[in-house]
Amino acid sequence: MRKRRTTLWRCVQRAGVLSFAFALWGSLLGAEQPRIGGVVEFAVTADEASGIAFDALQVLAVATLGDTAVQLEAGMTGSTFSVLRLSARSALGSVRLNSALSVDPSSSSLVDWRTTAAVAVAATDLTATLSIDEVASLSNLVMDGALETTCAVYSARARWGVCPVEFWEIAANADWEEVACGRPASSSITLSCPTGFESLSLLLGDIELVEGSLLGIDSFVDVAFAFTPDQKSVSPTLRFTTDWTVCPGIELFADVVWETSPLRIDGFALSGILFDVVVGDAGLVVAESFVDAANGAITGKTQYFERIGVYGRLPSWCGSAGSFELNVYFERPPAAAGTLFGLGLLEGRGEFRVSDRVGFLVDIWHAATSPTWGIKVAAQIYW
Repeated sequence: MRKRRTTLWRCVQRAGVLSFAFALWGSLLGAEQPRIGGVVEFAVTADEASGIAFDALQVLAVATLGDTAVQLEAGMTGSTFSVLRLSARSALGSVRLNSALSVDPSSSSLVDWRTTAAVAVAATDLTATLSIDEVASLSNLVMDGALETTCAVYSARARWGVCPVEFWEIAANADWEEVACGRPASSSITLSCPTGFESLSLLLGDIELVEGSLLGIDSFVDVAFAFTPDQKSVSPTLRFTTDWTVCPGIELFADVVWETSPLRIDGFALSGILFDVVVGDAGLVVAESFVDAANGAITGKTQYFERIGVYGRLPSWCGSAGSFELNVYFERPPAAAGTLFGLGLLEGRGEFRVSDRVGFLVDIWHAATSPTWGIKVAAQIYW
């Protein structure tokens, strides 16, 4: 019985793939010639350990005919074929249709197939999404609805499994920003089968700690409440903004500390600081984390506590401006032996066009640990 069900499921998958392909082919047939374009990108990498190697090849092709667009994505990573993805969007009257099919070329098997239909009825947006997965038990149907009123935005979601057909979960959400005088405020509840109650969450944002500015610094706290069958949690997040003429982009990161009672604030623990100053087309970033647990959120890399960087635009070629970014990362003392000031990583990135059809992307880095250097060059050819 299990083998028969598996065989039937494969037949359904193959029938779906063929139907999708014929539908796309038929949508592009007509008197008007479709507009076709795309981009080809290939990359080469080199580092101290591996030498020079082919990294990836990606191809993106798009064909447009009236309200219908078909997109094909394919490529290779190293010597392995990437997932082949074919997607399309169109409209059938007032119904907006989107469909995406992913296939594994190495095994000629379906990875997933997702189809979405969306329509607006009066003030309500309705969406249905059917996902067919290679693993039958993961395939599901999702129904979404959203209603916007003068005081709130309400939305709901229901999910069913399709093999076998069974109810999975239902969720309801509300955005209360208008009720909260423009401040972020939302609520969400999720029920599932057979568990029942799954979670309830509330968010209140932009709560002023001190009314008005103090030395040009405004302080706010965002509070998130989460309730599940296993636990209840309160997660406050502090934010500080300034109206200073010098360094207006300063941002302080802090956590609320309460040791005696969850209803009593015992203090604030400063976890980091970030300066982001823009002058013309260039900017300067200085980020420093005071605790290791906050490294990733503040500097962008978990192993480094300090980041100094510059970024901006490169001169324009052929009407298309490029960009650059340089970053220096430092390790918290004691750093690796022999490094200057705890220097851990130096990296640069540049993106630019040399014509309206050809562009380049260059990544280069130097680290204190092996491999100590690396470079990646990617070329993009537009057609």
